[in-house]
Amino acid sequence: MTLIREWQAFTTSPFSPRQKSLAEQASFYIAVPIGVLLHELLHAIPIQLMGGRVVEFAYRVFWGYVVPDRTFAPGQEWFISLAGTLGNLIFGLVLWLILRKAKAASLRYFALRAFRFQVFFSLVYYPLFTLVLPIGDWRTIYDFQATPWLSGITAVFHIIMLAGYYWADRTGRFEMVAFTNLTDEAAFTQLRQQAKANPQDALLQIRYIDALRRGGAVNQANRQLKQLIQQRPNLAEAHLQKALLQSSGKRQIPPSAAQSVEEALRLGLTDAANTAVCHQILAQYHLDRNNLTQTLHHIEEALAIAAQQPQLSGIFKAQLLYLQAQTQRRLKQYAAAETAIQEAINTAQASGNNKLLQLFQNELATIQHHASKAA
Repeated sequence: MTLIREWQAFTTSPFSPRQKSLAEQASFYIAVPIGVLLHELLHAIPIQLMGGRVVEFAYRVFWGYVVPDRTFAPGQEWFISLAGTLGNLIFGLVLWLILRKAKAASLRYFALRAFRFQVFFSLVYYPLFTLVLPIGDWRTIYDFQATPWLSGITAVFHIIMLAGYYWADRTGRFEMVAFTNLTDEAAFTQLRQQAKANPQDALLQIRYIDALRRGGAVNQANRQLKQLIQQRPNLAEAHLQKALLQSSGKRQIPPSAAQSVEEALRLGLTDAANTAVCHQILAQYHLDRNNLTQTLHHIEEALAIAAQQPQLSGIFKAQLLYLQAQTQRRLKQYAAAETAIQEAINTAQASGNNKLLQLFQNELATIQHHASKAA
């Protein structure tokens, strides 16, 4: 229903994070039920073609089953079981082939993600599901006693397709970059063309990698970054990007990201603003582990740099103050913590960033609660 209500916005440029989220949901809630139906139909049709009859056809949107009226020869049982999986793979491939040149980027992304999910369901999830339960198509497909040659050939193709799926997924073939507005989309298109035309310009490649990461194409960014680090292993900015990618989607800064940041600082960054970002990452890393003295050290370093760098946004400074307030609260320095978070709140209000404003106000309430208990 959400997709129907937002259809015009869903198919209008640019391809936005909201469109990306809706397309991702549609690839599951729309494409999967269709795939399940085709899966069961592709079991039923061979049964009929081989002279059997379907005595029960169950379709429950996200799962189903087919019951034939007889037992077939081993090779026929193998094909009937495999046909459902082939149906899923063909459905995903055909959907992608039909929509891959659609005018709306959201439809192209929907088809791409639906194809990915059908492959994952068919070649990864369902075989693993069959492993832990006494039923399932893959128990028949891989019944080496009954069909040694057919099962063996299937295993070879299964491994090849899994390798192809893993390669495509890890290199970002199932990703697309999202934009908040048409200006950002045009700027990214120009940046991509420049990066392609000037592969020797390392800092231009860094900007392109950063744009991929910010647009949600993390695996594409990783692929480009690996190539760049192979060519320029001592480029500090590349190691900062590596840290940002290693932290992407993580609840806490992982040790690998902290190591990459430290390597970037060791090699020396050309832009002081990037140095401030490094200290922010290390501050969060140490706060996550309650290393409060080290946290404050990196916050102070970042704030000192930020004071001299007008290109750093007020929001960046507000986020540093938020980290500072959290650290001071844990150190029971409640007055200092309240001063820091109030300054962060004022900045968030001035910028109109309601999401951060709510986060900062919650921290203020927490500080005041702890301060009142300590009084």
